[in-house]
This record gives sequence, C-alpha cells and structure tokens, in this order.
Amino acid sequence: MDDNNKNCLRRLRVLQALERATPSPMGEIAILNAIRIDTELSPTIERVRKSLTYLGDNNLVEIIRVPDHDWMAARISTAGLA
Repeated sequence: MDDNNKNCLRRLRVLQALERATPSPMGEIAILNAIRIDTELSPTIERVRKSLTYLGDNNLVEIIRVPDHDWMAARISTAGLA
C-alpha cells in the first residue's frame, strides 16, 4: 500500500473513531488509541494531527484547540457523517 492510500485510509479510520465517540469531542490520544490496532497504517500522534487537520480543512470534522497548548480534539461534522 502506498503512502497516499495509507493517508486516505488513516483519515477514514479517524472519521470512524469520531463517529463512535461518546462523549464528543474526542481527544487526539483517544483517536490514536482507537486506530492503533491498524498497524499497517503506522499510526502516530503526528499522523493523527495531520489527518485531523486535513479533515478539518475539508469541513468533515470540527477541530477544538486549547490556546497555548499543543493538543487537539475533534468532533465529526454533519458532512463527515455523509
């Protein structure tokens, strides 16, 4: 599987984790733990953040950031459920 396919699949796994998340939003560490079982994707916190940023830029998730902290959380948007 090439890097582009891995990135697409990783983003899908993040969306799936967010869809199942209760409570919402879900923090980046919880997302990482949820997708960690798919070892072929080599999940890391940096890759989760990159996936969240991409999904946020495409309005599939709503990103929550804490000012002055290196931390992210997200909730799936209506568009992300479609």
